[in-house]
Amino acid sequence: TTVQVSDLLRGLQEHGFADLEVQELLVRNWKPIADRLRPADRMIAHTGFLVFARKAAIPEGDAWRTVDAKRYRPRAAGGDEQADDQ
Repeated sequence: TTVQVSDLLRGLQEHGFADLEVQELLVRNWKPIADRLRPADRMIAHTGFLVFARKAAIPEGDAWRTVDAKRYRPRAAGGDEQADDQ
């Protein structure tokens, strides 16, 4: 779930991982007919998430953080989710 991905991202950041990336993977069935290859009529899909990160020696400050990570302040820190400088 997205809650699990959020928890994982927090943990990775707390333990010195950087260059975080999340991708969603959707899987759906297709009709295996060579002359008429097409998706199945019903979309019963499976969703999964791939999370990529690099262990990094983190410099002081937040220069290593992505623009999106700098833009939003963690909810646990209090206040609005979006930083005041926006």
